[in-house]
Amino acid sequence: LSLDFWVWFLGLAIAGFSVAYYFLVLKARRKWLTSRVKEVVMLEVRVPKESSKKEDEPFKSFQDLIKIGEQFFSSLAGLYKGGWRGFWEGEPIISFEIIAKSKEIIFYVGVPRSHEDLVEKQILSFYPHAQVERSRDFKVYDPNLSLAMGTLALQRKFIFPIKVYHEVGADPLANLTNVLSNLGENSRAAIQILVRPASHHFRVATQAAEREISRGRSVSSSTTWWGR
Repeated sequence: LSLDFWVWFLGLAIAGFSVAYYFLVLKARRKWLTSRVKEVVMLEVRVPKESSKKEDEPFKSFQDLIKIGEQFFSSLAGLYKGGWRGFWEGEPIISFEIIAKSKEIIFYVGVPRSHEDLVEKQILSFYPHAQVERSRDFKVYDPNLSLAMGTLALQRKFIFPIKVYHEVGADPLANLTNVLSNLGENSRAAIQILVRPASHHFRVATQAAEREISRGRSVSSSTTWWGR
């Protein structure tokens, strides 16, 4: 057999081994990530009406409250791990949920057990009047009821905001809670937002868009991550 044949055979064997190893790693990683679901802790967050505002406190508009929320979400960026550990373990996913059942609206935060204390401290840091307790009976769906669900996705790139809160004319959360509060006795609903910390690289696209706008150029909704 010629040398070319052995080179071709060796290359094919290495490629086959690499593909097999890749899929085995992905399968093991997926299995490991699935097992982490059991490690999620649901925190029930309540803000008592009687302590929501003190007499000596200045009035806060909903824009001010949204700004506090913006700072809170920014603080979660510190959970980013990155590197090989971030790839294998996955970045921590925080679930923010609005649950409506039994004529009541309850706010929950789902967090990995390993980050429970940190997230709870962050919540109380930005919302000192809040009461945070681990939920022992988190049940949303009733097997006797019909179930329908859907997801929302952005039509444009993430560099384009849905709506800047400085320009919002009314409390956006009020519209959601008003609908949820009008559900019937045998109806339940849940709104879930999943948040995961990202690396600083996502800023590349927004910075590129800023440069284009400062030069008087339009930014296409099809802009790629490197801004071209």
